[in-house]
Amino acid sequence: WAKLAHVKFRSFWLGLDVTREGVEEGKAALARAKELDPLAPETRLAQAYHDYHIERSWHQAAADAAALVEALPSDPDATFLWAAAERRQGNFRGAAEILHARLAEYPQELPIHGGELLNTYIRIGDQERVEEVLHLLEAYSGGTHCGRRYDIVRKNQGYVPALDSLVIDCWGSLDALRGPLSFWHHYQMRRPAEALAAADRFENARRESGQEDPDWLNEQFAPFPLDIWRASAHLMAGDSAKARELYAKHIPRLEELRDEFPDVLRRRHFLAMHYAGVGDGESALRELHWARGQAIEGGDLWTSIPRSEQVLARVHVTLGNVSEALELLRSGASRKNPVHLLAELKTDASLEALRGEPEFQAFVAELEASVREAVAN
Repeated sequence: WAKLAHVKFRSFWLGLDVTREGVEEGKAALARAKELDPLAPETRLAQAYHDYHIERSWHQAAADAAALVEALPSDPDATFLWAAAERRQGNFRGAAEILHARLAEYPQELPIHGGELLNTYIRIGDQERVEEVLHLLEAYSGGTHCGRRYDIVRKNQGYVPALDSLVIDCWGSLDALRGPLSFWHHYQMRRPAEALAAADRFENARRESGQEDPDWLNEQFAPFPLDIWRASAHLMAGDSAKARELYAKHIPRLEELRDEFPDVLRRRHFLAMHYAGVGDGESALRELHWARGQAIEGGDLWTSIPRSEQVLARVHVTLGNVSEALELLRSGASRKNPVHLLAELKTDASLEALRGEPEFQAFVAELEASVREAVAN
């Protein structure tokens, strides 16, 4: 019952099932597990996943998971969740220390924790540590280790980023693992040329490893072109014509994908971003207002609604609707981690037109003060 609750909560988090029914089934499974053995480590871990995935109570999830590390010494789940919850509270160094301590004792879990550790160092901006972890993963991927790593992953199938990194890395290509991580690191550091080079390395590595559609990725049942990354980097570099060309290239296929599964909101999000990229504001807003309406109707307050509003804000910026974009960013701030939101506001190239606006600058200053106060406390 505890595992069923975990799967239901994870499915909600990943956008695979964002219905009220799915969440209620998870809560019912958790309640049944508590009836059978409320103090069992597995039951308590399911509660921690509920805190993390459903309630977004990072502090409580971190406390729950930390208390379980000793109770489940051979299970990496508690450590993974503890570190992730600390990272979401902005405690990046603390999250890294948790993972390093675990890996010192269980080095065979590097494929499981490597992705989270990389994510943490990328957000800190510690390039030296990023390179260090990448090389550790490269060294670990050689020869017979891959079979063992696949065994580890089969037991922990919920960790999608770690799974993707693991499978690619076992094909023997560091570029394939480095690609997306390196792209976002350079993008956040506002280095568009380096970000574009990372995207090229990633696509080439996927092609060499035999991936179907190496220039397309898939985010929770929503395929999207790798060129959407490149378009963002070109916008950052000031080449709007190239960005527009890349957006236009993929609209026909994205429309087919939307029509195939019209209820998958993320497919509409990606399509709307491409419409906005070519200046078709009417189509972009139509897709996003529909997606936001569906999210509100479904009661998905923490996943689909904030995502729809975030994409909608970016589209309004692209269309020159500054006041509408600012209103959406402010209204959604209460449902996002301020550390993550602040990073997005400072680095997202699609928000470039807002950065000279006094109201936007005041909003950023408010978030910075909020983060400083949280760190001080």
